[in-house]
Amino acid sequence: MNTPGVLKSLGYELVDFLGKGSYGEVKLANSKRHQKKVAIKIMHRRLSPGFFVHKLLPRELLILKTARHPHIPQVHEIFEMPNGQVFVVMEAAATTLLDKIRDLGSVPIGQAKIWFSQLLSAVEYLHQQDIVHRDLKCKNILLTENNQIKLADFGLARFFKGPDLSETFFCTPECAPPEVLEETPYDAKKSDVWSLGVIFYAMVTGTMPFKGISLRALVKAQKKPLAFPNWISVDESCKNFIEYMLQLDPSARPTVTEVANHPWLQTNQEWCLENKSETSDEDLEEEDEQIYCILHRSSCLPSSTEECSGPIMIYPLKDSSGEDEADDDEEDDEEDDEDDQDGGTISSDSSSSDGEEIISAPEEEEVAEEEEEHGCLKFSPIRSAAKRVAAPILRASRTLHERMRKIFKIKSTAHSSSSTPETSSDVSDQSGLEMKPIESQKTKRQRFPKFKVRESGC
Repeated sequence: MNTPGVLKSLGYELVDFLGKGSYGEVKLANSKRHQKKVAIKIMHRRLSPGFFVHKLLPRELLILKTARHPHIPQVHEIFEMPNGQVFVVMEAAATTLLDKIRDLGSVPIGQAKIWFSQLLSAVEYLHQQDIVHRDLKCKNILLTENNQIKLADFGLARFFKGPDLSETFFCTPECAPPEVLEETPYDAKKSDVWSLGVIFYAMVTGTMPFKGISLRALVKAQKKPLAFPNWISVDESCKNFIEYMLQLDPSARPTVTEVANHPWLQTNQEWCLENKSETSDEDLEEEDEQIYCILHRSSCLPSSTEECSGPIMIYPLKDSSGEDEADDDEEDDEEDDEDDQDGGTISSDSSSSDGEEIISAPEEEEVAEEEEEHGCLKFSPIRSAAKRVAAPILRASRTLHERMRKIFKIKSTAHSSSSTPETSSDVSDQSGLEMKPIESQKTKRQRFPKFKVRESGC
């Protein structure tokens, strides 16, 4: 299948690869007709499953043909080829919001307000046209060279009119509300509002608000009080604004218009627009002590776009009896209690997207001398980063000492007789897309979550 040759005959020369989804990919191309670079989304009907070809793809093409908004990418042409290929030619962007957050560590509040207001205007326009996106996330939000937001990827979008509720559970788990993860019929417009709250949280903190190794754990995290990282200062009014969007009860959750008109979002909006319209990347990096956030960049979002490449569908498994689920919940609670009591072990860092491990009480004592000699370690972000670097070295050294003692039959001294700390077996999967079996500490049997996850969508 000579895709470059077909596109060249249409007047487009491929120059770079931009990204890939479940049923398509996006490439950068030079256009002779438009005299500029364009992005081309390439899909193939014959290589895609039936539900995508007959449901999702026609909806996406119809929405792309009808949607016209300053903060939605302009579609130049759509080619539906006889061999089943579909080419969607649209304006190209410089980067994504996901990559921008990784570069900055977090977005300064003034700039975050401007970008979020632009995103809200696009979503509000869609809702007024009875269109719901259903896959709002940082990866699907583009940024142009002049720092303008563009909402993209309408692969899961559909026309939706209330008061009917949606009963198709497409989602990217970390950005989806609890009613979608629990497979309850839901208001898709209120679901979009929850995803907007997750996006704004990620913009101002550089991290995701909810993390879990399974869908059940993710829902459990969503139902706890919303927590903010301690290494970045977020004022109470900003926290209240985020909590306003992340309300568990969909009926209490605001509409997009109510979010856009929130007083806190409007504060200093005019000043920001006047003074930030030509803000450079260097200026953004200097604001709000960006070094403070960049040190914690590893705890932000998935380290590559492939980790959150596409949404999923949730298929429930019928339990053989209610007792099994109750036993599983009881074992989960007991395991959590046991983990909390292990004060001197090395545990998984809950804010790290790469499952990095941080060092706890015993290692802190060993690093104390270094802190006294180097004054820079008194700065908490640098100290935290130093601990993360030192932890694996200390563990490897301790393990090597133990092996040498066994080989040469040297008796352990009282100081070194303590056992090697055990590593927590449950490493948090920050992307929420990779489901890992959970091993019971009592029975040593593998227990899988009550859901099967399968990739779908674009």
